[in-house]
Amino acid sequence: MSVWRILAVAVVYLVACGGWIILGMTTHVRSTGFTSRLGARVEQLWGGTLVQNAPSLAIVEPGVEGSRWLMPSKNEIQVELQTDYRKKGLIWYPTYTCSFDGTYAVTNPDPAARTVRVHFDFPSKGATYDKFAFFVGEQRLLTPVDTNQGIDREIELPAGESKDVRITYVTRGLREWRYRMDEHVGRVQNLNLTVNTGFRNVDYPDGSLSPVSAEKKADGMILTWTTSDLITSQDIGVVIPEKLNPGPLTSRITFFAPVCLIFFFVLVATINILYKVDIHPMHYLFVAAGFFAFHLLLAYMVGIIHIHIAFVVSAATSVCLVTSYMSAALRGRFPWKVAVAGQLFFLVLFSYSFFLKGITGLTVAIGSVVTLAILMKVTAHIDWNEVFSGAGKPKTPSPSGLGAVSLAGLIVATALGLSSCVGIRSVSRAEEGQPPIVELEEKDGLHVKAFIDGIDTIKIKGNELWYEHHAWDLPGKWRDMINQINHNEPTYINGTAWRPEWQGNVSKPYRMAETILARETNDRIQLTKIAGRGSVSITDTPKPENDYTLSIRFDDDMPFTGAEWYEVVVQWGPRYTLKESAEEPSKGDSISASEESLPRIPAAEDLPGVLVFHGRYKHRSRGRDIEQPGELWLKQTQDGSITAVTHLPFMGSTEIASGDKKNRLTHYRVGTDPSGDRPGYRIDLGLRDGTALLTRRGVREDCDDKELKVPHEALFDPNTRPDSYCAANVLLRGFGLREGESKEFRVFDWDNTGEALADYTIRVEHAGKESVDVPAGTFEANHFVLTQITSANTWFKKRAGHVTDFWVLDNHVIVRVLRHREPYEIQLLDYAIPDKLPGHLRAPAPPASKQTSEAAGALPKVETTEMAPLPSPREEGDVLAFDDFDGFLSLDWEILHPAPTHYSLTKKPGTLTITARDGRFARPVTNHENFFLIDCPKPPHTDFQITTCISGFKPDARWHQAGLILWNDEGDYLKWNCQWTDEEQPGFTLLAAMDGFRVCQWVFATPQDLERFWLGLTKRGNRYEFFTSFDGKSFVHCTDPISGHGRPLANGQLPWGDGEVRMAGVYVSAGTGTGAPETDASFEFFEVKALP
Repeated sequence: MSVWRILAVAVVYLVACGGWIILGMTTHVRSTGFTSRLGARVEQLWGGTLVQNAPSLAIVEPGVEGSRWLMPSKNEIQVELQTDYRKKGLIWYPTYTCSFDGTYAVTNPDPAARTVRVHFDFPSKGATYDKFAFFVGEQRLLTPVDTNQGIDREIELPAGESKDVRITYVTRGLREWRYRMDEHVGRVQNLNLTVNTGFRNVDYPDGSLSPVSAEKKADGMILTWTTSDLITSQDIGVVIPEKLNPGPLTSRITFFAPVCLIFFFVLVATINILYKVDIHPMHYLFVAAGFFAFHLLLAYMVGIIHIHIAFVVSAATSVCLVTSYMSAALRGRFPWKVAVAGQLFFLVLFSYSFFLKGITGLTVAIGSVVTLAILMKVTAHIDWNEVFSGAGKPKTPSPSGLGAVSLAGLIVATALGLSSCVGIRSVSRAEEGQPPIVELEEKDGLHVKAFIDGIDTIKIKGNELWYEHHAWDLPGKWRDMINQINHNEPTYINGTAWRPEWQGNVSKPYRMAETILARETNDRIQLTKIAGRGSVSITDTPKPENDYTLSIRFDDDMPFTGAEWYEVVVQWGPRYTLKESAEEPSKGDSISASEESLPRIPAAEDLPGVLVFHGRYKHRSRGRDIEQPGELWLKQTQDGSITAVTHLPFMGSTEIASGDKKNRLTHYRVGTDPSGDRPGYRIDLGLRDGTALLTRRGVREDCDDKELKVPHEALFDPNTRPDSYCAANVLLRGFGLREGESKEFRVFDWDNTGEALADYTIRVEHAGKESVDVPAGTFEANHFVLTQITSANTWFKKRAGHVTDFWVLDNHVIVRVLRHREPYEIQLLDYAIPDKLPGHLRAPAPPASKQTSEAAGALPKVETTEMAPLPSPREEGDVLAFDDFDGFLSLDWEILHPAPTHYSLTKKPGTLTITARDGRFARPVTNHENFFLIDCPKPPHTDFQITTCISGFKPDARWHQAGLILWNDEGDYLKWNCQWTDEEQPGFTLLAAMDGFRVCQWVFATPQDLERFWLGLTKRGNRYEFFTSFDGKSFVHCTDPISGHGRPLANGQLPWGDGEVRMAGVYVSAGTGTGAPETDASFEFFEVKALP
């Protein structure tokens, strides 16, 4: 952009400003130039300001010159004001009707009869009065009336007697109504003046007396002035609210238009620089004309139609003119959606702020600051020397200035040999001083770069590509709460920036130039991850059942925080079968045909979820040890689903079993890689309701998605082969057996042909808990006995009477399996994750064979703090702090955001009762109330245990919660509570956050009766344990959540922070924006104990 263009744009701006000045002055003259003349006409037709004087009373004494002034002993006045606006020209006048009813008690204070003269002035001389009446006592007097002179009447009063004088009328007024005290006496006794208004936005004249009370009613206000003996020179009055005047309002909007235009011009100039769109000064001229159209239409429509309708029509016309012109003039290169948003913000919002009296300046100030922040953000990487010199070629915008595809991506892709097999070519960008960009031919593959937070799937079908969003923030739109930045990064498809439009959690499709993934080339698809901390995997390959759609899943879920750039290459080639190819492979091809024909088996890190267990198992067959141990990984997703991955080196096999949140098997995969003259195989079984889809390579006959019928209500057999017992890690969780309980289940396995599924009956019995010795140590485990009841013609010869024993820990980790038939046995050898397993009784014995131990190696262990068994909250120990809430607070509580009306020590005697209201304590929203906190024990890192008892808490709406909390700040806290969960039922919930990000949320089952319960929390170092009780005697250590996600619990222990906690206490909350009703929770005590 040259200096001459900037000057030309400045001239366009000044011309537009001149037009607005002329239009604004014209509207101003039309609306206010004749105000005095039109106002006088309105007063003649309707009436002026009403000022009602109190009646004057004087005692007339015979033979005495002059009068003695007298005060009414009682003043009862009822006034009703109803607005009835009148319009002249472009001005609305605040006219109203007034109904007056005043009763005054006149008392003779003398011991002799007296004559009292009563004088009453009308509020407006020469005005019109209806329903006028003048009463003395019960008698209505037909007195001649002169509204200019008022009424004079003499009343004869015996000594010490009183008579009521009552005056009523209905009249009309303008702008305000006043009541003035009698200036002759300077005081008023027993005043009771009530004004009923037909409007709520009441104001009072300057210098007037404020009412004693102002009560709202259905259609207005009731204002009351009540005094016993008042001395004052102030009037009582009410100002009639002004109706929105279209003329003056339109003038102010028009005079403000140059501010709106300069903001929009800055936006257009920014688009010019960022998007390299050549915008000529003539384009700016027509944009200014489009803006001017808004004010021109508004100025002349407000005199004909309602101002809000005129505003909407004018704004819509202006937005359509500017947007359609810029899109047509710049042939679609102009980002019209940005222009629409800018015009709505700078023109429509700024102009509409004039409708909201008193906040126009604030709106403009906030808009200016927001605009400045956005401009600073999006132009931070701009080379302004280049912009104003006009040199250089346009550059493609890139995410955060990193370029469309990173240099690291090019190096990795080249190292993988992709440049020859998927059509990657390098384009020199030396003249721009940037690294070369990787490009792919769409017919061979795709290069995708995406900014991911959570879990997202890219779907590809034909020439269309789209997102399906599953968790956390939308792709590219990570909300950085710490730095208060809302990202808006594009996704790059073969170097082209794409910003998806969203319909719920599904984006509108991105259309590519050519149809890809043709149906005859779908069998060989390869995914290569170049960048990204989480996993990327193909979750569904193109097939007829999914209309030939490829699904690629990006998993950036827990334990990761924030967002990450992911970069992947997807490639495909010609259809390949297991039959020998007539062509010889090239000499440079390092992949054998048998390897090339088998799809890759995902590794554990490629699968979604958090790793909750990683261990090795020793295998024995017919009494002989197998030297190479097997390995098991367990991953848990956000909804609680488990995926088990096993690898048996001595068989060369890998097995993957995936379940749903109810621990029903949904996907089973097994395979071996080629070794020597053994070709390897793959089996993939997708389980649906009533059917299974079988894909097979290298064993029996190859097939793709062959449909097999699943026997009715049958489960996958946890006792199936091969010998890793992978599926048992999922299925045993779903049996739900209590100690001593026995159940029968219908299960299935492959039949003897391998082409169908055979079903049979098994019985599973929970034989109780017992000690079991394995190489990893001695554990107390649940003993399950699986007995086959009926026989089946399966490839593993399943016969009635076969027995297999499983020893399973409380967190469902299998430590030992014994199949009695051979016999065949597996035992837990060692583990790296978690730090410690539940039920651990003794450390492992030294290895019997040094040679075997060295050959097997050992998993790396994570250093953790050993934790002693959970002590009972009522055991001996030094009490550091205690409060029984017996009518007063015994501890030095700090109440965060106190709301005294919503906590009480008397509502339920002997408790601290807190009422839950809307409130959140996670950044950036921190509107929580009534957090009762005390300082944690000193010195820092002291270990302690806190306990409380809660009664009367009845959660019944989302995020109702009450419990214990450890508190550092709004972004660093741990809470252990009872709350209403997403499953529409109460649950004990553990939630921890660090640095503004939630690191875990686990839900534990609760009984439905929550009338009274105890919560406890133990801190040892940076490890925390959690317990509950329903009688205050028997406490249960919570180790087995029913749902949740995030940082895993190991034996119910949560690592959090560095071991230093600032404050601890109790709280009640109802979330933010839930509309949940208020509910009470009563805390019976709070105790802090030191731990040995």
